[in-house]
Amino acid sequence: GGVKLSRSLDEVKQYASAMLGTRMATYQSAGMALPIDTVLVTQATDIAKELYLSLLVDRSTKSITFITSSEGGVDIEQVAAETPTRSRPCTSTTSRACSRSSAARSG
Repeated sequence: GGVKLSRSLDEVKQYASAMLGTRMATYQSAGMALPIDTVLVTQATDIAKELYLSLLVDRSTKSITFITSSEGGVDIEQVAAETPTRSRPCTSTTSRACSRSSAARSG
């Protein structure tokens, strides 16, 4: 995957050099290998609880689907496949909004 945890500046340089100029295929790119021309580097922090929230726009139905999960987002597709009760979609149109309780049911 594209997320790497580095313990030193040398490791950051090593990971970045190995990634830049290559291509990566993910679920988000529908398997299409896209070029990696930028690497985001940030300081690691202690995470007490990781959650996932995604908004998908469907122009054909003029709706937005919110996907929430209590399991974080690194491998959300795997979480949804293996434990579907921990990942909840909620679709909203201009006439119907998602309720707070529907989002809370994901964990």
